[in-house]
Amino acid sequence: MHNRLREERKRLELSQARMADLCGVSLVSQQNYEKGVRKPDSAYMEALASAGADVFYILTGGRAGTQAGRLQNERCRLGYGIKEFADVGEVSTEEQRAFESDETLHLPAAYLNCISAIGAEIFWIVRGLPEDDDLREKQALPYRPEDRDLIEDYKLSPPPVQDSVRAILKNAADAKREQVKQWKEAQEIAQKTQPKTPNTEQK
Repeated sequence: MHNRLREERKRLELSQARMADLCGVSLVSQQNYEKGVRKPDSAYMEALASAGADVFYILTGGRAGTQAGRLQNERCRLGYGIKEFADVGEVSTEEQRAFESDETLHLPAAYLNCISAIGAEIFWIVRGLPEDDDLREKQALPYRPEDRDLIEDYKLSPPPVQDSVRAILKNAADAKREQVKQWKEAQEIAQKTQPKTPNTEQK
């Protein structure tokens, strides 16, 4: 987290002193946050967002607004590098990089099946919703072409493969229910602190 905080400060082209001033903390506190010695509180994070930082990225390591960003977020959450995650998904490193950068790419069913086996939250990656029945019903989205492709792939699979997919999805859903509280908290912070473009200081 501290590395992403420093990365966002540099993206905004702010010095540590200026960032500290904008967020209402001392320079020493800012330096400690970026070293990982101390963790900032919610008031600091809200002020950080007002300065233009992407708080969701700082907290989770992913850009949550896109499928590519959510995939990257899941990989980071699970503690995998790009090459290791590509090996799990049985794709090349170049394909994994493309999946995490190009929102238009379709994620193959076989790939999703592989990464779900290590705990990746497929429903969230593909649809952008947590594995929470009440919230999913309230925010239900119409099927997209890639969703239909996944369903067709499933239907065409032999029964043993379908059984395996159902078991994997159930395990992933069970794991998600344990994590949904933390996910919701991160989302609430992200909604309150949408990234803004840096304000131009008035002379």
